Amino acid sequence: LTLVGRLAMLSVAVRETPNVDVANPMAKFAAKVYGSEEAPKLQGFLQFVQKTRGDVAQIKGGGGFQSSNEALRRYLGALELLPSRFPTGPNQCALKFSWKEAMTTKKVPDQSSYALEKASVLWNLAAVTSKAATMTDRASEEGCKQAWEHFQLAGDIFILVEEQFASQLNGLGSVDMSSASLKFNAALMLAQGYVCFYERAIKKQTARPLLAKIAEGVAESFELAKSYADQLRGSIDPSFVKHCSAQYSVYKASSCYQQGLAETDTARKTLAGFGVAIGRLKKCIELCKAAETIGVPSIRGATQQLAQLAEGALGPLEKDNREVYMEMVPTQLPALGKLPKNPMAHKEHKIAEFIVEDTRADEYRKDLQGLMPAVIRTASSAYTAQLEAAVDQVKREIKEVAEKKQAQLQEVNLPYAVDEVGKAGGLPDQLWEKIQDFNQARGGAAALENQVECLTQMESAAQSQIADIKGALDKEQADDQECRVAFGERWNRVPSEQLTKPMRDTLQGYIQRLEAAKATNAAIVSKYNSKKDVVALLSLSREELEAKLPAGGHEDNPALIAAKQSVRQELERLNQIELDIMAELDKLCGSMLQDNIDPLLLEAHTTGKPPESVIPQQVEKFNAARAALRSKANAIPETVASVKALFSKCAGLAQGDCARSIFLADVGEGLTVVLNGTKDLQEGLRFFERLLEYLRTIAQQSSDFVAARQIQKTGLAGQIANGSLS
Repeated sequence: LTLVGRLAMLSVAVRETPNVDVANPMAKFAAKVYGSEEAPKLQGFLQFVQKTRGDVAQIKGGGGFQSSNEALRRYLGALELLPSRFPTGPNQCALKFSWKEAMTTKKVPDQSSYALEKASVLWNLAAVTSKAATMTDRASEEGCKQAWEHFQLAGDIFILVEEQFASQLNGLGSVDMSSASLKFNAALMLAQGYVCFYERAIKKQTARPLLAKIAEGVAESFELAKSYADQLRGSIDPSFVKHCSAQYSVYKASSCYQQGLAETDTARKTLAGFGVAIGRLKKCIELCKAAETIGVPSIRGATQQLAQLAEGALGPLEKDNREVYMEMVPTQLPALGKLPKNPMAHKEHKIAEFIVEDTRADEYRKDLQGLMPAVIRTASSAYTAQLEAAVDQVKREIKEVAEKKQAQLQEVNLPYAVDEVGKAGGLPDQLWEKIQDFNQARGGAAALENQVECLTQMESAAQSQIADIKGALDKEQADDQECRVAFGERWNRVPSEQLTKPMRDTLQGYIQRLEAAKATNAAIVSKYNSKKDVVALLSLSREELEAKLPAGGHEDNPALIAAKQSVRQELERLNQIELDIMAELDKLCGSMLQDNIDPLLLEAHTTGKPPESVIPQQVEKFNAARAALRSKANAIPETVASVKALFSKCAGLAQGDCARSIFLADVGEGLTVVLNGTKDLQEGLRFFERLLEYLRTIAQQSSDFVAARQIQKTGLAGQIANGSLS
């Protein structure tokens, strides 16, 4: 039974980088921007960054998991400190990062992108973790568990990189950092983790029917990985596609073998079911032979042995059936039923989780924060908040257009009213692939509900922090007013409400953003709850879903086939328009949210201008790009009208009364709700992370203000009491 344990496990290659000089460009920038008095204070920090990056450059992927893991996590912590104080770009810090591709071994042109640097470090963290997984001894149950945990973490890190960095790095020409590459590596790691789970189940002597279902789940995981590898054909070594194809066939064969033996035992006890058992074992042998034709030498021994085992069980079974039971061998084997919950379901992580706690980094963080006056930090937060509000607005506008498009198509059951039913009349492959992606890569409905819970907790934390800040400012203002009433004109300091107005205005902006976010989250949850019955269908296997799928409509004539094809082509054009707009939206939002005007704020501050006076012009510089994006979005309703016009010409095509297309449209709508909900909730989580960080800045500023006012109050009250101030 453990012969599949001999199959090769793949680790991911690291992205190599030279030990580039980062300290000198940062030192020059510090002297220019922060002044000659402040720059020398950073020498220790600059050496720390140079040393930690040098340690990362030494990692080549040959072993030493513990030291490589710590080096990557320590440098990731250093990286988190850089962007706010050492922004890159024209006339800013002249940092350049150099990396070689892992999937193609070519060198990407040097970049000044912190996003690329962070993504590359996380890639290498996933790579060394995958190496640790492949080197783990899986001879014991505990070894299998340790290996699958390593594979799962590696897969989760690739998903994190894809979600946070792929859209930002889209124009760099990096195969590694493409969405398809990151999804492929994530799916491959999670599939291999599933293999370890299967091996552990074998060692625990799990019942054959359950082993068959687990092996089926493993096969589906490799099928998903292959679908992403197919998107990379021509860019990566073709052996990746072959590997996934071979693994799919092997574990599909293993599933048939386990189920075939279980059905054989049942048949001999009940004297019925010999035909199904024979068909299952024959399918195992067929899959083994198919796997051998793929051209992956490392699997040949395992497939040959598995086929021999199946043939050994098949011979006596066929003899008994031929001589005694004479059952027909079905051409269509019964489905295995609902598969067990995927143990490799994606677990969401944050970059902060991968940072090694380092006391030096904590000390340097304080030094770096001291480089900017509190008024600059507050103005910077206000600028970011305004940009986020602008980003939210344009996203909301584009989303409304996309949702209106979806609703209009749903009214006439498109695209499913024109899909190609085929002979089997099963689920469209494209729909099933999306369902698999939701359940396997995104964690299914359970992950979505967990995100909702996290958002609720973060909402509560933000409201509590806002209440604390307002309470502290209100208390200080009331105290100041009480003294003003008691001492009259002798209480000659500036009233609190004048001093705290910028702080309160900023806080009010955050409160408005919080209320808008709460309303958005509530709408997401409401939409999800309204589709819970349909969402429940997404957890079914393909066979179970197809069993519920009504039969297709009447047979198509040639004219109708052509009419449907015209609609499908126009739908493809519509989808491409939307994809292009969404890609441009992601790019615009990324550039807006990464915009750093701290140097401009500091320049205004040092020349005696209010830092916030810089903000309006900086916000306006994105107006033209936002307007251009809105203009492009107008193509969506125009193309929807074209689709509907073509669809109306499909004479005889079942629209509202086609049970099959209605069922598929309902499933598709439910899937759209959960996929959009997952994406929106992830954005919500990132928003609340930023909001809580902004609130911590305001809280620190308000605390410093209250403390300074208390010292001032004590001194002024003392002067009044001893008569020195009349």
